[in-house]
Amino acid sequence: NIFRSAKTFSSSGVIDMVTCKPRESRLSLKAAVGDFGARGLSFLRERVLGPRWSYSVSADARRVEGDYPFELENGRLSEKRRRVNGDVKSVVAEGNLFGQFGEGGNLSVKLYYFDSERGLPGSVNFYNSGKAERLWDDNFFVQSSYKLFFADRWHFHSHLKYNYSHSRYRDENKNYSQGYIEDRNTQHEYYASVGLGCDLAQGLSFALSSDVTHSSLNNNFADGKSPRRLNSQTALAARYECSAVIATVSLLGTFIDDDVQGGGASAENKERLSPSVSLSWQPFSSLPLFLRASCQDQYRVPTFADLYYLRMGNTGLKPECATQYNAGISYSGKVGADSRFTLSVDGYSNSVKDKIVALPTMYVWSMKNYGKVHIKGVDATASLRLPLPQAMAFLFDASYTYTSAVDKTKRASKNYGHQIPYTPRHSGNLSVTFNNRWLNVSYMFTAVGKRYMLPQNIEKNKIASYVEHSISLNREFLLGNWGMLRLQGDIQNLTDENYDVIRYYPMPGRQWRLSASLNF
Repeated sequence: NIFRSAKTFSSSGVIDMVTCKPRESRLSLKAAVGDFGARGLSFLRERVLGPRWSYSVSADARRVEGDYPFELENGRLSEKRRRVNGDVKSVVAEGNLFGQFGEGGNLSVKLYYFDSERGLPGSVNFYNSGKAERLWDDNFFVQSSYKLFFADRWHFHSHLKYNYSHSRYRDENKNYSQGYIEDRNTQHEYYASVGLGCDLAQGLSFALSSDVTHSSLNNNFADGKSPRRLNSQTALAARYECSAVIATVSLLGTFIDDDVQGGGASAENKERLSPSVSLSWQPFSSLPLFLRASCQDQYRVPTFADLYYLRMGNTGLKPECATQYNAGISYSGKVGADSRFTLSVDGYSNSVKDKIVALPTMYVWSMKNYGKVHIKGVDATASLRLPLPQAMAFLFDASYTYTSAVDKTKRASKNYGHQIPYTPRHSGNLSVTFNNRWLNVSYMFTAVGKRYMLPQNIEKNKIASYVEHSISLNREFLLGNWGMLRLQGDIQNLTDENYDVIRYYPMPGRQWRLSASLNF
C-alpha cells in the first residue's frame, strides 16, 4: 500500500493497525484473576448510531503483586527466594468515533489514556535482596484521520496527533544526600501528515505524502537539557501491478533539526534520502505461489530517551544507517476441499553502520553505537487450518528465526565477529489448537537460544537458552438470545522453567490465570 503517511516508509516492515469500526451495538465485560496477585477488569462498549456514525469506548484496569518465587544459583550454591518490589498497577482508557460520509470520505477520532505505577525489583545476587526503585508513567494522546477517494482515481488522506507522556523515576537509598533521587521527564509531540495519490492508468499509481513532527522534552535535572526537534519527512512512491507482477519504488527524504534550549550540547542536525524498491512475482497463474525481493535504505534516528535521559542518554549517539536486502517465497492456498495452508520463508542480509544497541537493566539502559554490524538471517512461518466433522477444527501455527548479527567494527578488537548483545541466533514459536463443541484446547511453545549480555561472547557473559510451554482451555456458553459467556483458563510456563530474559532478572515460573467474559 503506497497511500500512507511518509514516516511509515522509514521502516523496512510496517504493520498498519486500524481500530475496528463497530458493525453492531454490543457490550463486553471481562474479569480475570491469576497467580502472584494478578487481577483485572475490562469493558468494551460499541454502538452504531445510524448509517454514518458509530463509536466505541473501552477501559482496562490491572494489578499484580509480582512476588513470584525463583531459585538463585551461583556455581554450586543455590537459594530459593521470592521477588520483591515487582508490583504493577495500570489503567487504560480509550474512545473512538467514526464517521462515514459516502463520497465525502471517512473520519476517525481516537482518545487514549494510560497510567501506571510499578516497582523495579532490580538485579538479584547473593548480597542483594531487592531495591526501592519506583516508576510512574502517564501517557495521553488524541488523533484524527480523514481519508477521501474522489473522481474515481484520486486518494487523499490527512492525520493529526498530539501526544503527551510523563515519566517519574524514584530511587530511595541512604547513600543519597536527601535519601532519594527522582527523575521527571515530560514530552510533548505534535504530528501532522497529508498525502495525495492517483491511479494514473491500469495498474499504475503514484503517491506523495509529507509529515511534520515537533517534539519537546523537559526534565527536572539541575543541568538538564530541554531539547526540541523538528522532523520533516516527504515520500514519493509508485506502484505497478499486472497479472503476475507487483513492483513498488519509493524515495523518502528526512530532515531533522535538533536544538537544545538553555545551553548545552545538542545532537547534530540530520538529513537523508532513502530509496527502496520491491518486487513480487507469481510465476504460475494457477498456483498461489509468490516470489519476492526488496532492497531498502533505512535511517533510524536516536530518540529523546536515547539522547537526553539523565541516566541513560548519550548525546554523542549517531543515527543508524542500514542497507537491507531481502528475498522470499510464500504460498497460501487450499489443501483439499476446505483446509488452508500458508508457508513463508525469507532470507535477508543487512549492512548497518553506527547500529544503536541498548544494554538493558530495569530502568537505566546504556546506549551506544556499534561502528559496523553485519546481519544475516532467515524468517520462516507456517500455518494450517483444518476443518473437522462435528463443527471441530485443528489450527497449527509455527515460526522460526535465525539471526547472525555480528560486530565488524574493528578487526583487532576482542569482540570482532561476535554476536551483538541480547540477540539469539535461534528462536521460534509453535501453537496448536483443537476447537470443538465441548472444550477448546491450545498448546503454545516458545524457544529462545543462548544470548550474551556484553559484546564479548565468552562463557561468563552467556545467558542460557530457554523453552517455555503454556496451555489454554476455553469454552463458550450461549445465554439465550441476549448474550454469550466465555470461560478460559491458562497455565503459563507449564514446566516451571527457571530462566532470564535480561541477565540477573529472573522471570516467573509456573503461573495460572482464570478469566470470564460476557458479550451482550
